[in-house]
Amino acid sequence: MTKLSKEQIQAFAVKYPGRYEELKKQLAQTRQRELVGLERLQKALIVYDVPDIDLSNVEGLVAFRQWGVENGELCSTSLRSAWKSVMFADSVPTPDNTHGLYCIKLSPFGFMSPLRSYIDGVCGLIELRGKIVEHYDGVMRAEWARILCVFWCSCNADVYSGVPALIQNYPGIPIYVTTVESLTQLLFRIVVWQEGVRHR
Repeated sequence: MTKLSKEQIQAFAVKYPGRYEELKKQLAQTRQRELVGLERLQKALIVYDVPDIDLSNVEGLVAFRQWGVENGELCSTSLRSAWKSVMFADSVPTPDNTHGLYCIKLSPFGFMSPLRSYIDGVCGLIELRGKIVEHYDGVMRAEWARILCVFWCSCNADVYSGVPALIQNYPGIPIYVTTVESLTQLLFRIVVWQEGVRHR
């Protein structure tokens, strides 16, 4: 459909004033329905209190990671490479190399730095297995990783197309649209759980 110019719209309004006002009213009603639809979608998507994540089938270490989103896929924020539900490093990580799947350690001290700075945008929990290298600043590199769940913490228009695309591309993985505060509380509960499991 060709977009009408302002001059064409004004000419139509002068020639058919009654029809013009009727069309304006219909357009306003359509826009209002769209706004109501977006509001309902937002309410349906946002989970202010994220439910506890089922970690009963997790045998490895639970860690935290941030992603970018391109074409409905999670991707590394630096390399822009797409993530699958399960990922394998190109080489075994060691203290002497930079290989491995990068993530942030969940620890009682991690909510100050660097973990706290990553709780934004699109992020999530992953399970780590195989060889794991831990750095002094909380950054970890793993040989094997599995996505446990994804959190969308940005309040922007992308959520309406981005979340359905992620749901389609990552079936079976819970995806939550939530607030940073709610996610922080969930991560703290997971830290307590993981520390308790370790020290049994």
